[in-house]
Amino acid sequence: MYDYDKCCAAWKRFVLDYEPDGHMGCTAPGPGRFFEILDYKLYAWPGHGVAPEHPYQCLEGEYMKAGEYDALIQDPSGFFSNAYLPRVFGALGGFQKLPFLPGILEMYGVAFNFTPYGLPLFKPLSRPSWKPEGKPRNGPEPWGALIVKWHH
Repeated sequence: MYDYDKCCAAWKRFVLDYEPDGHMGCTAPGPGRFFEILDYKLYAWPGHGVAPEHPYQCLEGEYMKAGEYDALIQDPSGFFSNAYLPRVFGALGGFQKLPFLPGILEMYGVAFNFTPYGLPLFKPLSRPSWKPEGKPRNGPEPWGALIVKWHH
């Protein structure tokens, strides 16, 4: 999940050797650095919580509480934005402060709805560091290139 060239080679070898009916390719698990930046809490993955030679593992937790089903049914997008995503991605904790977006109907009051996006807690999300020291070639550019490389 950190060495994209090895990931691509391993997936390609697997597909050619076993000829599955379908697959999502080497990008399916996602880049480890992306999950680190977002402080992903649902899984441990190779190199982050589990040994590099082991598969990713689900980390059970109460990400949706019993009394929240009505909120989910009434406003699924709002529930995911304001409750679920901040729980599973530590870096998105500020989403809890976001306004009810369907309330943005006309010019009057619109600016107030965007005020939370300017708070300091959202700054780390505006330009995350995709290239940490000691981990070359991390980020969307190599990951996207991997998709292109896969199809050649």
